[in-house]
Amino acid sequence: MSILDNMNTASDVQQETEDRVQGEGFKPIDSDLYDATIDYAFLDVSKGGAIQVRLEMTTDDGKKVRDSQWITSGTKKGCKTYYFERDPKTKKETTNKRYLPGFIMINDLVSVATGFPFALDIKTEKRTIELYDFTARAQKQTEVEMIVGLLGKKVSVAVMSVIQDKEALNDATGKYEPTGKTTSKNEVKKYLHAGDNKTLIELKAKAPDAVFAPKWLKTWKGKVDDTSTTTANAGVAGTPAASGDQAPQESIFAN
Repeated sequence: MSILDNMNTASDVQQETEDRVQGEGFKPIDSDLYDATIDYAFLDVSKGGAIQVRLEMTTDDGKKVRDSQWITSGTKKGCKTYYFERDPKTKKETTNKRYLPGFIMINDLVSVATGFPFALDIKTEKRTIELYDFTARAQKQTEVEMIVGLLGKKVSVAVMSVIQDKEALNDATGKYEPTGKTTSKNEVKKYLHAGDNKTLIELKAKAPDAVFAPKWLKTWKGKVDDTSTTTANAGVAGTPAASGDQAPQESIFAN
């Protein structure tokens, strides 16, 4: 039985038609576009039943990039890949469905890497890899459900250098709150087709040239997105644009 057996999606989720310019490691790499090879990509599940994709890539110049994206809600919310939009005035749920940002990211990744969208029947296998165990505080051999079709695939990755608040549990409020210290890390903001740096939307539209990539580079290359509360210049997080439904279709690279 696959982790994906409990995932629910829909073919009538409202789609976006434009790209929006919007990982981690001890020493974050600079904000830039990097051509990279996927080392691993596997499924994980939270205690609440939400499904996550975790992956690691190696850039062409040897840097490691890690990413994790939640592609469904938890079991209580139906393990769905989408949510219902809220009316901006009434704040009540509408009947309009939108894909979760994490699902959009992974669908983009799978699509630009393989030519086909993420699907419920995507091939997975049990594999054992070395992962950090926070309880043991050491690397351990760990069995995971690997998305084998992504292994070794090339992608272009928009990587952001980010500064965020460090948070700790406040016993008085029961909430995680900023400690006054910050942490630096990398975040993946977009997956693009390796070689031409086109987004999934651009590939599907058969655009002659990449448009999103040069815009993103002009805005973010070499810069740091500081979202910490210790600075007055906190960045504003963007939302990735949806790229297509989940019905079986021909490769986006056809013709």
